[in-house]
Amino acid sequence: MVSSKDILSKTGLKNIKTLTRWYKAGIIPEPLIRTHPSGRGKMAYWPDWVLDRCIRLVELQRQGHSLRSAVMQMDLERINNIMNEVKEQPSISAMLESKSFALKDGQPTNLLNLFFAVIMQDIKKVISDPDAINVLLSKMKERKIIDLTLSFLKAGYNPILLFDGTDIDITTDFMVSHQLSYKPQNGKVIIVVQLLGPVQKAFSIIGRKFPDIPDGTLALPAPKIWAKNKDLLVEYDIYLGGGLGFELIRETAKVVGRLEDTKNLEGE
Repeated sequence: MVSSKDILSKTGLKNIKTLTRWYKAGIIPEPLIRTHPSGRGKMAYWPDWVLDRCIRLVELQRQGHSLRSAVMQMDLERINNIMNEVKEQPSISAMLESKSFALKDGQPTNLLNLFFAVIMQDIKKVISDPDAINVLLSKMKERKIIDLTLSFLKAGYNPILLFDGTDIDITTDFMVSHQLSYKPQNGKVIIVVQLLGPVQKAFSIIGRKFPDIPDGTLALPAPKIWAKNKDLLVEYDIYLGGGLGFELIRETAKVVGRLEDTKNLEGE
């Protein structure tokens, strides 16, 4: 365990109220309150990993990130670290491909082909063009979509597939709107496919146990948006209802940064 005093000392933060704001915002966990070593008063303690998170958060803010974009950057770094760990482990795609069997007509195949056949049954409900389906299937195999999907789930994120007719991207549900907002699609139609359901179904049909998803770690997208107002970024809560299906709640609007922060979101 690491104390609030240690975190302040090693990050350069001046006030424990900063840590209080961070845990109330869900950026770090709530501390364990124990008696001060002197025997007088109380002191907050966190798991050791919180120190590294706070050091990185302060570092990103000093580089010009807002608190919100710094947290987003750390989440992306966390995903990349998990992806790198997965690369060093045996590929699930390779394992499925090695399990051969014969179809009813005697033609040989493997569990990987069966897996993709199950997934494509669901995807064909939204894509009917045979050429587009062939391109999508080829890209899914090339990118090892099964391994990527499980990597996102292991990290606590709901994986989403984006397909523009020629290429695919795997992202999370809460990053879809960011990618479509900050990366113009040049008029292309983007098909969005939630992967969790089809992949779970495929695992069930091929008789394989679906990997456990960490309890309590699945990130959910909040009904909020950022809007440009001159040189500022303004955050609005969203009321899910009304004639359009949503309305911005202007009474709770707050400034969260300047337009320079959008460059951080785009990775520029």
